[in-house]
Amino acid sequence: MSITIPINRRRFPHVFIISCLFIGLIIYNAFSIKANLLFMNGLINWVFTVSIVTILLFYAIISLIDYFKTVFDKHASMIISDIGIVDSLSIFSCGKIFWNDVSGVEIKRTIFADFLIIKLEDPSKYLKGKNIIQQFVLKRYIKKFNSPVIISDQRVRYDLYDLKKIILEHKRF
Repeated sequence: MSITIPINRRRFPHVFIISCLFIGLIIYNAFSIKANLLFMNGLINWVFTVSIVTILLFYAIISLIDYFKTVFDKHASMIISDIGIVDSLSIFSCGKIFWNDVSGVEIKRTIFADFLIIKLEDPSKYLKGKNIIQQFVLKRYIKKFNSPVIISDQRVRYDLYDLKKIILEHKRF
């Protein structure tokens, strides 16, 4: 038996919009600073501005790519079967996860969203074969949530508590 959890295609690209607003604000402030207020002929301000804009631009581009995958990928979903879980919800998904690798499931509530965290026996196993950007993001997930498999309530069109119940029934802890 297989259950398909659909992705929320109506999700708003918050990170992209906020990153673009900050980029615009920083660039506007950089060009509106008077020349006599600059330290060391503006070199430090220029380096600071460019580094902040670069970081924000990185987040904006990555979030836009992830948003486009959400909207246009017809195979973006989560499939729960007797073999395991196939996670293809985002560009940072871990892919196929077998039940013997799953060690637990929990829901973590934050101010902005709820997250379903699927705990794994060996999280680093799912970093292999990923590119450097995916590894960077998944390592941050592991550091923050102790798992690379994080599902936001805004990413799926499914109740996270029902999803947790389905996973627990299939895993049979």
